[in-house]
Amino acid sequence: MSMNIIPMGGAFPNHRVDWTTPGLSTGAPVGGGPASGIHDGVPFATLFRNAIQNAEDTHAVARADSVALALGEIDDIGQMNVNSARAGLAFELLVQIRNRVLEAYQEMMRMTV
Repeated sequence: MSMNIIPMGGAFPNHRVDWTTPGLSTGAPVGGGPASGIHDGVPFATLFRNAIQNAEDTHAVARADSVALALGEIDDIGQMNVNSARAGLAFELLVQIRNRVLEAYQEMMRMTV
């Protein structure tokens, strides 16, 4: 039985992955020093669009797995569960990004000039 792993990728292009320990990442930005952020030079709108696209793509894979299961065409229920969990996490990430952006906006609106 072979297991295909579909990378979520795309939302954070400068995020370095530590391949020595499966599933873990260093969290360190690829560009380096202490003042460097993960998203140096990438507009927030692009990052948000990538997160939306990632959520849509993972949801489409999970939906296709559900249809295949209903039709009896799927033989690896474990992979279907992984894809479903991945879609849920991608959606939760998107909701948390939205919540943080709204909180930041509301905080700026409370500031006095």
